Amino acid sequence: MNGKILELELEDSLIKTGAVMKEWLSGCGRIYLQMTDGQARAAHHPGPCDADVVALSREREIREQLDVVDPATLREVLKEYGAWNAEELADHEQNLQRVLWLAAGDIAEEVDNG
Repeated sequence: MNGKILELELEDSLIKTGAVMKEWLSGCGRIYLQMTDGQARAAHHPGPCDADVVALSREREIREQLDVVDPATLREVLKEYGAWNAEELADHEQNLQRVLWLAAGDIAEEVDNG
């Protein structure tokens, strides 16, 4: 796994539902994201996930986190995965989708392997 997962209680509005916030930290510790296990599973599942990742990225609490991710840092973090070339990594919005999908995958896997 490339991220460190920690459990946190959600804000008051979500605590009532019993939802638990999960934290994801990139392997190098330079990017930090939070989402619920439900959000993670919605964006990382068998089959195509692109539309679901885009939908998740538009949720206010996720968008606010993505908006503060530094483009250069994000490119460096994703480059470590070795899955994308320099031309692909030049697209910051796509990189945000990529890191969100990776974070969702790590969280979903951690929840499943509990």
